[in-house]
Amino acid sequence: MKKFHTLSVAEQFLGQFIPKGEKSHFDGPRFLARAKKLLDLLGNPQEEIQVIHVAGTSGKGSTAFLVSRLFSSHGIRVGLHLSPHLCDIRERVQINNQLVPEKDFLDALEELVPCIEKMKHEECGIPSYFEILVACAFYLFAQKKVAVAVMETGMGGRYDATNTVLDPSKIGLITRIGLDHTKVLGRTLEKIAYEKAMITQKGNCIFTISQHPHVSEVIEKTVHAQGGILSLLKPKRDYWHRHTYEEGSVGDIACGATLLKNVRCRMLGRHQIENAALACAGFALCLSRFGITPDENKIRDTLMNAVLPGRMQIVKIGHRTVIFDGAHNPQKIRALVKTIQDVFPGTKLSVLFACKENKDAASMLGTLIPIASRIMCSSFFHHTQDLSHVSYAPDALKRMLEKIGFSETTVARDGRNALESLLAETKKEPIVVTGSLYFLALFCDIILAGHAISGEPAFEIERASRDLSCARRV
Repeated sequence: MKKFHTLSVAEQFLGQFIPKGEKSHFDGPRFLARAKKLLDLLGNPQEEIQVIHVAGTSGKGSTAFLVSRLFSSHGIRVGLHLSPHLCDIRERVQINNQLVPEKDFLDALEELVPCIEKMKHEECGIPSYFEILVACAFYLFAQKKVAVAVMETGMGGRYDATNTVLDPSKIGLITRIGLDHTKVLGRTLEKIAYEKAMITQKGNCIFTISQHPHVSEVIEKTVHAQGGILSLLKPKRDYWHRHTYEEGSVGDIACGATLLKNVRCRMLGRHQIENAALACAGFALCLSRFGITPDENKIRDTLMNAVLPGRMQIVKIGHRTVIFDGAHNPQKIRALVKTIQDVFPGTKLSVLFACKENKDAASMLGTLIPIASRIMCSSFFHHTQDLSHVSYAPDALKRMLEKIGFSETTVARDGRNALESLLAETKKEPIVVTGSLYFLALFCDIILAGHAISGEPAFEIERASRDLSCARRV
C-alpha cells in the first residue's frame, strides 16, 4: 500500500488528479458516477452518518461553518467539509471545527489509494482531486464516528461529488442563488436554482431563504418533484437584520420554534444574519431528532464568537485596518460593499483586487468603485486544488476600470508586495483585499494569525517589520 509520510507528499499525489484547465465540456453524469463508484468501493461511508448538505451560490461556506459550530457547542461530534480550502488541505476534513491530525488524514488517504487504482479500469474513469477529497471526508467522518457531517458542495449540486447521500434523513440547506459558473450551471438564475435544488433526495427536509420569486418557484417545484419537504425562511418572521458595526452584525434569528432577538453575529454583514438563520434551522431540526433541546445561551455565544477566515475578516496591522474577503462573484461583491458601507460609512478604501479569469470582473470592479479611493489590480495562479486557477492579467483589469471611467488604478502583479507597500504608507484609510479565495491564499500567515481557523474574534497584529511574515499576534 502506498504510504504518505507528510502532507506535502500527499498533495503531490493528489496533484495528478487535478483536471488540466477549465473543461469546455462538463460531463456531470460521469463525474457523479465516479464519485459514487469510489464511495461504493469504500463501503459507502456517507450512508452511515447524518448529513447536512449545503448548496447555493453565496454563503454556503459560512452557513456550513456556522452549522458545525452550533453542533460542537452542544457537545455533538461533528464533521465539516469545506471547499476550496484557504491555507491547509485539512480544512476540507475537520472534526469539531479542528483540522484532523495529519496522521489521521494521511492514513485515510492511504486507504483510498487501492480503490483509486481499481477505478483505472472502470468506464467512468479515475476520480478527480475534488472527488477523492470528498470521499476521504466521508470515510474519515464515518471512521471517527461523527454524529453529523456538514458537507458543502463544490459547484452546483446535481452532479456534485457531495450529492451521493441517499439517506432520506439528509437535511439540505440552500443559500442565496446568483449568477456564477454560468458556463456549467446555466446562464439564468432559474437554471442555476434547479442545479442547486437537485441535491434533494426522496424524504429530505430542505430549508432555503426568501429569494427572487422565480428562484423560489424553481426551488419549490424541484424539491417537491424529488420527493423532498421544503421549508422557506422569511425575513421579519424567521430572521431580521437590525444593524452592522465593526464588532459584528445584530439581528433576530429563529431557531426551531424560538425566535432569538438581538443576536450578535461576529461574522459581519446583513447576509450573515440570513446565513445564521439558515444554519439554525438545519441545526434545530437535526438536534430534535437526537432528542436534544437547543440551548439559547450556547447559540448566542457560538454566533457571537464564530469567525470564518477570509470572510469579511478585519485584521489590524499597525495603524491600518485590513479587510480580507474572498468575494468572487458580483453577488458577493455587492454584499461586501454593503457591509463596508455599514461598518465604515462615508469612508473610501484602498482596494487590492484579483479574480479568476472566468469571472465577471467588469461587474465586480464596477460595484467596488463607490467605496474605492483607488484599486490596485493584482494576480495569482494556483495549480494545487481542484482545478488550475488562473487570474485575469492585472493590465486587463486596469483597462476594464479605465473603460468605465475610473482612473485611480494601478497594476500590482505581486499581491504580497502590493499589500506591503500599502501598509508602509502613512495613510490611515482601510484596505480591502478581495476578488477570490485563491487570491487570499497568498496572505495565509496574516489571515490565520492567532489561530483564526478555530473561530477566534478579529485579532490584532503588530507589524514587526516590512516583511509581512514577521507579523504576530499581540
